[in-house]
Amino acid sequence: MSYRASRHRFLLIIIALSLVRGLLYAVLVPLWQAPDEQAHFEYAALIAEQRHLPDEKAVSPKLRREIVAAMPEQNWNRFMGWKVEGGDVLPGSTPDIPGPAELGHPPLYYVLGATLLWPLNHQEISVQLYILRFYSVLLGTLTLAVVYAAARELFPKRRRLQMAVPLLLLFIPAHTFLSSTVNNDRLAELILSAQFLLWIRIFRRGLNWRRALGIAALLGLGLWTKGTTAVGFPLAGLALLIWIWPRASSLFSKYPWGRVAIPVAGAVLLLLIRMLIIDPHNVQGWTKTGLWSSQDDTCAYSGEYAIRVQPGAVYQRLPPSAWESLAGKRVLLSAWVRAKEGTQGGYLRVSDSRQTSRKKFAVGDEWSLQVLETQLYSDTKKLWVYLGNSDSETELYFDAVQLIEIDAPPDDLQNLLDNGSGEVSQWDLKPRVYSFIKEVLHLGFDTWFFGSLFDWRRSVAFREQYWTEAWILLSNFWASLGVRQVNPSSAWQWALASWSLVSVAGMVLWIKRESCGQGEMTIWQKQVLKFFMIATVLVFVIVMARLHPLPAPYYPHGRYLYIGIVPIIILLVFGWRELVVVKFKIAHKNWLLAAGVLAGCLFDAMMLFDHALPYFYGPV
Repeated sequence: MSYRASRHRFLLIIIALSLVRGLLYAVLVPLWQAPDEQAHFEYAALIAEQRHLPDEKAVSPKLRREIVAAMPEQNWNRFMGWKVEGGDVLPGSTPDIPGPAELGHPPLYYVLGATLLWPLNHQEISVQLYILRFYSVLLGTLTLAVVYAAARELFPKRRRLQMAVPLLLLFIPAHTFLSSTVNNDRLAELILSAQFLLWIRIFRRGLNWRRALGIAALLGLGLWTKGTTAVGFPLAGLALLIWIWPRASSLFSKYPWGRVAIPVAGAVLLLLIRMLIIDPHNVQGWTKTGLWSSQDDTCAYSGEYAIRVQPGAVYQRLPPSAWESLAGKRVLLSAWVRAKEGTQGGYLRVSDSRQTSRKKFAVGDEWSLQVLETQLYSDTKKLWVYLGNSDSETELYFDAVQLIEIDAPPDDLQNLLDNGSGEVSQWDLKPRVYSFIKEVLHLGFDTWFFGSLFDWRRSVAFREQYWTEAWILLSNFWASLGVRQVNPSSAWQWALASWSLVSVAGMVLWIKRESCGQGEMTIWQKQVLKFFMIATVLVFVIVMARLHPLPAPYYPHGRYLYIGIVPIIILLVFGWRELVVVKFKIAHKNWLLAAGVLAGCLFDAMMLFDHALPYFYGPV
């Protein structure tokens, strides 16, 4: 059999396996037992029903009653914390859909899904949901085909490596599970995977107008699918930089003005970012819940600055070292406060995990001392301090804010708050930039997200959350089913972590080998692998950043890493090869590949038949 024929046969085999496994998961996993599946379905069904794009407040009472009525039939109340009651579906009612709404997301995934539902919207809700699940299976299969094409393009002469990459993705249970349920991540993943494939071709064959137009089109389609695909823009800039760098000398010889124009353009760009995007006067250590807060140097009570609070509040959550020392003790929160003009209302608030104490006040345009005294519970696990502005129009100023333990010895008295006078600032984005991110890019960032990234003191205080999140991402990436209810044992999680670390060690070994001139890769292949390594780190950092503002209210899922599935899977396989096959000179490579396929089949079968099905269909 010719190489081309065997390649096509392998492609047909993995496509068939992907479809069969995806349909198996789609049928066996109970409906609605996937992250926010009910809200994703509502979005597509609403488009099919109304024949136009809905706004964020659009609702169909009939559709909602049908969805909520169908959820208990699939044991929703058994597996989820949000109970659905019979009264939620009374005639004329408009019940809430459990979980976060999805109507604010870009519509492409849902428009395509709605075209499938439109001729079937008279069918039962369960039938329509299965149709959208099969649609997700198709998208997941297309992603697998793109991953295989990327491996073939990157490793044109390494057939086993080409095969190993899609086979690894094929037998990742968590990926198959998400590819068989309704969510817009599937289309976003496919679009970003196509971008990575196109970048490989650019590195290998050069940049022309067709490929440039393809990248631009995929970037646009991504923004119309999900905001997380915006990562494609910095990745495009990075790829172009890596591609141009070896060609810089010849380009500068042809265009000598570029030696001056590029540094000047870079300096101008940084200046514009600083002037139009960055707000340098955000108050470090304080998180805002209202419009914005900032330093103010016009009316400080002490020092050079006061904390200016727009309608809403700023708060500070104390680290564990603070609330552990204060548990069961009396504390005093004090602040000097004044209004901008006239008389204005505000409040001080102290909240632990058991109670909230509040002091309301009204102040004029002269500084006045406000004090709140309270006793914390002995078993408190959290502690927040709030400075609030009750007015709806103007700002309120706080200065010399202190939290002290009342009964502490005089020598031990200390302010437990960080930056109580607002003297220390940090960078943040300007309010209009946040508005653009939310309203145009449809990214659900909080208005204090970017500022919290620069708050290194809080990051150090809550550093344990980074380690916890890294472990969750690692385990969820491989095998987390349901809404993170079905997970492998800790032994399996450690085994998967070890396998991943072997791949990382292999990549380090490859870098060392290449730096010593002992590598076998061509220049363009090394460029692609360098691009993939940086892209993988960038995707990981972006997902880790979703913890912010610290402390995190929840831990992001491993599925968020799938936007970088092409570089991640290729590096995992390539790193393993470099350490196990190349370093130890494994001769029986076909047997090693067969053993890997067998291990993947067994692990996948274990997760589905020994973990997921007993959980969903076993006794209560």
